[in-house]
Amino acid sequence: MKKITITITVLIAMLGILSFSAIDSVSAFNDPVINVANEQESTSEELNQSEIDALLFMREEEKLARDVYLTLYEKWNLVIFNNIARSEQQHMDAVKVLLDQYNLEDPMLGEIGEFENQVLQDLYDELILTGSKSVQDALKVGGAIEEIDILDLKESLADATNTDVIRVFESLLRGSNNHLRAFVNNYNRQAGETYQPQYMSQVEFDEITNQSSGTGNGRFQSTLTSGRRGGRR
Repeated sequence: MKKITITITVLIAMLGILSFSAIDSVSAFNDPVINVANEQESTSEELNQSEIDALLFMREEEKLARDVYLTLYEKWNLVIFNNIARSEQQHMDAVKVLLDQYNLEDPMLGEIGEFENQVLQDLYDELILTGSKSVQDALKVGGAIEEIDILDLKESLADATNTDVIRVFESLLRGSNNHLRAFVNNYNRQAGETYQPQYMSQVEFDEITNQSSGTGNGRFQSTLTSGRRGGRR
């Protein structure tokens, strides 16, 4: 159990290093590293069904983000997509540690653009079509993915009681907040107009984008949102 705890701690630190400042999304890696050195060791708490479902879904949802960004990087050669894809790989790795720790079967398929979850498969196909139209559309796709990810993580955190799950999901949430700010700033510069939220409420969007990079802390409360979601059904 000690080894698993150290692995989770290292991965969370890597998540902090590989998330991006909204001020300089191309080259900055300055999300705050979560200080877990003094936390208790990972426990043998059992997972509830909501936590199991969330981990399995989040493993593929983070893959969707990585795969879309890698594909759009090949299409448009914008460094932001390559950089944030690297961060999404670390998100995937962090979730995989928990799957292994709790002996859950990994649902992830190996090929880029292939998903076990049909909702995510359909969303991936739609996002690639949209993001291939123009650079501005591609950046809007990046924003949409991060909005969806944030909403799903908040929903999962509202149902979570397991310490390991909460710790990892809160780290993923901080990274997604930073990614959203990065895409918004890049879209505003590229398009010459202001990005508008696509899935979350304006109030929730403003709360995130008005923060400095990495300032989010603590557990987010579940919120009700309207409109089409790419998350769990």
